[in-house]
Amino acid sequence: MVFKSRLLGLSDDWSPPSNNREAVFPNLKPGNYQFEVMAANEDLKWNERPAIFAFSITPAIWVTWWFRILVAGIVISITLLLFRLRLRQVRKEGENQRRKIEMEKQMLELEQKALRLQMNPHFIFNALNSIKGCMAMNDTVAARENLVKFARLMRLILDNSRNSVISLDKEILTIELYLELEKLNRSSSFNYSLSVSENIVPEDIFIPPMILQPFIENAVIHGVGGLTSGGEISIRFSKLNKRLLCEISDNGPGMKADKSRKSIEPGHHSAGIEVTRERLEMLDPEMKIEFSNLQQDAEINKGTRVQIQLPLDLE
Repeated sequence: MVFKSRLLGLSDDWSPPSNNREAVFPNLKPGNYQFEVMAANEDLKWNERPAIFAFSITPAIWVTWWFRILVAGIVISITLLLFRLRLRQVRKEGENQRRKIEMEKQMLELEQKALRLQMNPHFIFNALNSIKGCMAMNDTVAARENLVKFARLMRLILDNSRNSVISLDKEILTIELYLELEKLNRSSSFNYSLSVSENIVPEDIFIPPMILQPFIENAVIHGVGGLTSGGEISIRFSKLNKRLLCEISDNGPGMKADKSRKSIEPGHHSAGIEVTRERLEMLDPEMKIEFSNLQQDAEINKGTRVQIQLPLDLE
């Protein structure tokens, strides 16, 4: 028995007669098909009508028009979403950059104000005038020593102002030179002590420059400056809860009594402390500056203490 077949929808031609009982049609495209087959006996007498099998091949989902539209819509949506996210990110980065530049600008302005306040013309005039007084009395040794101290202090202030942070040992040296010159400027003598806790290595601790001087200047002028003799200023550095604690104490009349008398230089000290407070708030919102009276009892003040907490990770 021999067979011949054809697949309408693919071809209208019959296949050559063959005794092969299989018909293979690879890679058929989606569509409607009708398979027809006819058989012949040994005398090659064919069937009058072919056997028919109709079938359809549905297209794969990824080649349908609606699927392509859906995918195109998804791709467009994802592209728009990514574009918006990137645009939002660029805007956010631009805003952060703008805020950073604005903060740096504000910090620079505050540092310039702090430098102007630290290089107080009255202090410079008084220091040079005191050195001039030593020369007038032919005390050339004292004049030379104090002139060297003044030059070192001015150089330290200018050098420190160029850096965002300085080591604690440099700040201590600046404080000592400043206090030595303040002692020279004032008719009423005072003493000072400066101590560092044993668990602190000053060379390894870094703080912003021009931070402590306004508070020490305040202790000199508003604290011991009101005493005729026996003035004492104490400066201590220690660690407290992973922060650097700076304590500045004086045995002056205290804050309540100080408010009742006029400042030697109106507005200068409050301005210096306010600038310092703004700088510290920008560097560390959690920083603390606390003023308190040292009291002998509820009515009598024995002086003022200011405590300043600075971060230890500013290097």
